[in-house]
Amino acid sequence: MQRLKQDLAEALREEELFWRQKCREEWLRAGDRNTKYFHNCVKGRRIQNRILMLMDDNDQEHFSEGAKGSLAVDFFQRAIH
Repeated sequence: MQRLKQDLAEALREEELFWRQKCREEWLRAGDRNTKYFHNCVKGRRIQNRILMLMDDNDQEHFSEGAKGSLAVDFFQRAIH
């Protein structure tokens, strides 16, 4: 049973890799031109990489860009000292 689970997990990883490579291939073919496809890819990556919320030391959520920036600066200043 354990071997079947490992085989399934490996097959799923390979399928995910296949689709990533397929997407990359399409990007290389069409993404370097100023196309609608290129702009949608950029917009999608921007949305995917966005930090929506940060939590402070008191477990309070902060959504505004200013608050998130302040939390990040405070965090890294404390890490340095």
